[in-house]
Amino acid sequence: MTELSGSSFVKICGVTTMDDAVLVRDAGADAFGLIVAPSRRRVSTGQARSIMASLRGSILGVMVTRALSDLDVLAAVDEVEPDGVQLHDPAPATLLDELRHRGCFVIRALSADAPDYRLFDDRLVDAVLVDGPEPGRGVAHAWDHVAERPWTRSLIAAGGLTSLNVSDAIHQPWVWGVDVATGVERRPGVKDPQAVKSFVAAARRAFRERS
Repeated sequence: MTELSGSSFVKICGVTTMDDAVLVRDAGADAFGLIVAPSRRRVSTGQARSIMASLRGSILGVMVTRALSDLDVLAAVDEVEPDGVQLHDPAPATLLDELRHRGCFVIRALSADAPDYRLFDDRLVDAVLVDGPEPGRGVAHAWDHVAERPWTRSLIAAGGLTSLNVSDAIHQPWVWGVDVATGVERRPGVKDPQAVKSFVAAARRAFRERS
């Protein structure tokens, strides 16, 4: 089973092409995200499979799902064979068990205003991504709500991040990782090479400074 490890984590989400996946890898990110659910950055499972197969072993590939049935999630995992899965919906223990049986780590994405934000048992997953009220829209938000509940798993900050403010997020004591899509794009689904490189460099620098 692929596991999340290390003292920091940088993920570039919403990758839609092989060229952008290679760009993300060469910039030094830990992972890229492939969205196979309704989104401005959606890719087919066939596209995701091709990207994943070509880069397997050189960078982590995370399949991002939303508004899919458990059976559809598992079918997509079987086709794409990602290293990990990022779930934006509540998941029963049976689905989590099946994902781990397939060798995937699990990231649960939670918005600050989600009904289960304070009730979700984070021990069921490998990491939690804390996003704003509009995931995927690049809207920044305050982090005050993060301290409102205890956490047992590594936390990934997301929502409105760019190379200019990622350091502020990383200097929050609870942040283990960062995730970005809109902040490194020319337009939805198309990455800006310089923005990707600048974001990863700024994040790495901030993690080094913090340590």
